Amino acid sequence: MTTRLPGADFLWLLLSHLLPRGFRRSRNYGLLHHRRKTLLRRVQLMLRVVILPAQPKARRPVLCWRCGSPMRIRVIPPTFKIEAHADSQAEAARSAMV
Repeated sequence: MTTRLPGADFLWLLLSHLLPRGFRRSRNYGLLHHRRKTLLRRVQLMLRVVILPAQPKARRPVLCWRCGSPMRIRVIPPTFKIEAHADSQAEAARSAMV
């Protein structure tokens, strides 16, 4: 459905969706804050609200660009280099001078 409005009426309808200066969206506070998931679950348990866990979405396999067969993705942990601290480097330089 399409309607035609004068410009002032359109702006009035558009601006009615904006919050006034100084106001905040309430979903960012309290139980609905993104870091309050455990508290929200506790309240749901106390109120006996049953929420079914979300089913994970099935992902399409990543295909090899040469043969087209599905690829296995392995996560290899990074190797960390342990570098000498500045104090031990200065001590090594002093011992080399002697």
